[in-house]
Amino acid sequence: MRRRSDGFRFATAVRRGHDGRRPGVALRRSLLIVAGALLAACGPPETDPNALLAPDGSPLYRDGTYAASYSHTGPDGRQPFLQIRVRAGLIDQVCLDAVDAAGNRLSDDARFDELTRLETGVSPVALARRLENALLDSQHLPLPADPRAVGWSSAFELLARTVTAAARVGLTVDAAGIEQLATPGPYFATDAPDELGWRAELVLVFDSDGVTAAAYREVRTELDGSTRLKRDDETYQQLYESASGVTSGGVASTLVAQLLESGRPGIDGVSGATLTTSRFVTLATRIFGERRSTPLPNRLCR
Repeated sequence: MRRRSDGFRFATAVRRGHDGRRPGVALRRSLLIVAGALLAACGPPETDPNALLAPDGSPLYRDGTYAASYSHTGPDGRQPFLQIRVRAGLIDQVCLDAVDAAGNRLSDDARFDELTRLETGVSPVALARRLENALLDSQHLPLPADPRAVGWSSAFELLARTVTAAARVGLTVDAAGIEQLATPGPYFATDAPDELGWRAELVLVFDSDGVTAAAYREVRTELDGSTRLKRDDETYQQLYESASGVTSGGVASTLVAQLLESGRPGIDGVSGATLTTSRFVTLATRIFGERRSTPLPNRLCR
């Protein structure tokens, strides 16, 4: 309001010729002053004093809007995306979200958010806000991941690396028609713990020809909060091998090899490891079954 009022008084003074010159001369002079001010305002902004600097002293990030997304939806049926904005060399806006095949945002799905929080102890929406704020505060990666939401944390890490790398070279995108920077994954799926507390985790990485890398493990969260890998539990491995003739580590390697060879969830499995094979196939089927490309919203940050 102050700027508008001052401008009004200046224009009135010009019309009345308070500077002693003819109104036309004063008006032309005022227009030149205003034009000069506008040109100065449109020039490159000064680097923010908190901006990260490259070795040559220039801003590490170039001003612009940078965005990336997964190429397909993941096991939860959602396709994550991330957008950042850089002004004066400083990241001043971060937007992390995901959309399902119908275009609905994860941040708008209160039921999914609550169910996930009850199941894992972490809200995806709340975690997204924490990750956004952490990047705004630190201005660089890596950021601490939440072990209760490895898939969501790893998605943010991968997308953040993509957009910050783009910001270093000024590779901006049109946020109104963003191209989906086809990240290969990782696509992460897990199941509920079994009666002994072990849960299965599968990570798949894709390229244009299909799945190109995979990792599978069975883990258990101990009472002290630490994580134990089944393949590292010697007592369990001895009992498992004596009963089935194989170790869980060997089973995991065989299942991964079969998946990479076939390129599909329907694999032969491992004799004597029916339960582990079933868990592996279920998770692989979930990832493959939910892989579909989804158009992103025209406006990523709201």
